[in-house]
Formats: sequence, structure tokens, C-alpha cells
Amino acid sequence: MQNRRGRFKVSAQLIHDAPDVMMQIMGKMVVVRCEHHFDTDSFEYVALSPFFREVPQYEVTPEYTITVTQTSCSVTNLIEFHAK
Repeated sequence: MQNRRGRFKVSAQLIHDAPDVMMQIMGKMVVVRCEHHFDTDSFEYVALSPFFREVPQYEVTPEYTITVTQTSCSVTNLIEFHAK
């Protein structure tokens, strides 16, 4: 999994309003860097995850978007990672 890395941004509002969703997202990866962007009030994460594609060491870490879809039972969320 060491070469399966990606980066993504999450708004501080999501962390505040939906900590359960953030726990589900973070449970699917190992965060190796987190940076707060004051100007957009967001956090940029670099992480390792089996959901990211393999990236050679010399290649720039690709950026992903995260889509969270709440299921009808309101208990489980479908979380998808999409390369930009």
C-alpha cells in the first residue's frame, strides 16, 4: 500500500458538521500529512490507501475528490474516491 498515495481536501465545515462521515473516510487510509488552508478553511490531506492508484516514487501525488452518498437506511454512507 506504500505506493498507493493520494491527496484530497475536506472543508472544516464537514469535519464540524459530520464527524461520523470523517471517521468513515479516515478509517480507509493512513494520513501521512495534513495541512490547514486558512484562506479556504479547508484541510489538505496526503494519505496512503488501497483506494488510490499506485504512484511511482518520482511522480507527483495525484489529487482525488471524495463523494459521500448517504444510503436510504441513514446509517451507512457510500464513500467513493475519484482521481481529478
